[in-house]
Parts: sequence; structure tokens; C-alpha cells
Amino acid sequence: MRPFIPYHGGKRSITNLITPIIKGNLKENTTYYEPFIGAGAVFLDLNYPNSVIADTNPEVINMWEQIKYNAEEVIWHFERLPNTEDYYYKIRKMDRTPYYKNYSKAFKAARYIYLCVTGYGSCRFNSKGQVNTSYFRHPERDMLHYKDDIRQAVKHLKNTKIYCQSFEKTLEQAKDGDICYLDPPYLNTDFSRYYKDKFTLEDMEKLKNCCDTLSNKNVIVILSHEQNQEVHELFKDYYITELDVLRMLHSSIKGKKMTAPEYIITNIPCMN
Repeated sequence: MRPFIPYHGGKRSITNLITPIIKGNLKENTTYYEPFIGAGAVFLDLNYPNSVIADTNPEVINMWEQIKYNAEEVIWHFERLPNTEDYYYKIRKMDRTPYYKNYSKAFKAARYIYLCVTGYGSCRFNSKGQVNTSYFRHPERDMLHYKDDIRQAVKHLKNTKIYCQSFEKTLEQAKDGDICYLDPPYLNTDFSRYYKDKFTLEDMEKLKNCCDTLSNKNVIVILSHEQNQEVHELFKDYYITELDVLRMLHSSIKGKKMTAPEYIITNIPCMN
């Protein structure tokens, strides 16, 4: 299944590389962890019932929770949000008002999906945690098919645990035989793809320490990140594969295929 929202840094174009690694190492009692869930390209493609997903962005986690427990109300609200520039900015500025907290969680989930679908590329946030993406009418994005994608996602979420928390708190639960896929925000970017706080080198160092702890517990770790010398140096003792990744969002917006260099980093030998 494809993600039901477009997402900056999403991994839809390399699920065919990552998912087989995970499936090839699943055991009877394996739990799958994805602590930077975002749009969940790998999680949805994997479709594994014993999963734990998390993120620090409350908008993202509210969306996943509402789709799991309240999908039809989310769809009801989503269908009533017109795809026009004027309406887009009315919806976008809602989180600038004190009344936003009074809206239902289902409406907030529908709003977030709407802003991802109709915004330029996806949905980004400023330092106050407010959406700041400009409107862009994507000719290839049919609003109607998102309803079917949302309903399909409900099946994937049936037995999934969902948390709004740090990657450290999520990963500390992993045990021998579990598998963790990590897709943290890229370093050295001008905006936070996930939420208001940038992901710093210090955060990446903390993530590396978590990976070392997981490795010592015989947990399989798979990490993806744009090619970056600091990341390469941090994970030099791991297996690092370099590849060019299709940037789905920008390729569709600009009408041509665009690629970027990426790493897939693992603590087991698993790629040619």
C-alpha cells in the first residue's frame, strides 16, 4: 500500500529495498518499530500486525490515531474541504488562533491530510509548530482516491501501537529479535520536515547510541538518511550502502525525475 499523504523525505521510492530486508528477518515473536513514522511508507508496505509506530509531531500522531479509531469521521470532514487557494489559507491559519484547540481530533486529522495533499510538496511547520507551506494545486492529486487509501490504512493499523514520544522512549522497548526502521529528519536542512524542532547532530549522536544499544540486544537496525559525511563517520562501523533515491514530491511538482544520494545503514549484512 502506498502512503495516503505525500511527505517530505518519504521513502516510497525505496520500500522495494527496505521491506524485503525486514520481511527476511521476521520471526514468530518479532515486533517492528518505526519511531519516525511520518507518512509511514515502509510501515504500510510491510503490513505487519505486530508493530509500534511513533513520532514527536502531535499532528502526525493524531492523524494515525484517528484513522485507526475514527476513519469515517475523518473522511467525512476531509470530503468537505474544497481544494481552492482561498480555502487552503483559511484552513492553514486555523492553528494560529486560540480556538484551534476546540476542534475535534477527527477534524484536525482531516485538516492535516488536506494540507499535505494541497500544499506545495507536503506539509511543513515553522518554529512555533504552525503549518507554513504554500498552496499548490497538484494536477496529479485526485482528492477522491485518498478516501480509499485511508480506509485501506485502517486494516494495517488494527494491531498497531501508536505513541507520540521521542525515539529514545520508543526504542528502549525493543528486545532480542525485534526490528527497527529509522528514518530521522535529515541534518543540515533549512526547515524541520517533521515538526518545529530541527534534528541536530547531537540528536543524531543520541540515535547512534540507541543503535549501538539495540545491536547489543540483537535487535536489527535499518536506518535511511541522505548522504552526509557526519552521518557516515558516526556509522562507519555499520554496513553502509550508497544509492540514488527518486524524490517523489519534487519530481512530480517539477515534471521531471529528480534523484538525491541516500544511505541505507544496517547492523547486519543484507544488501548487495
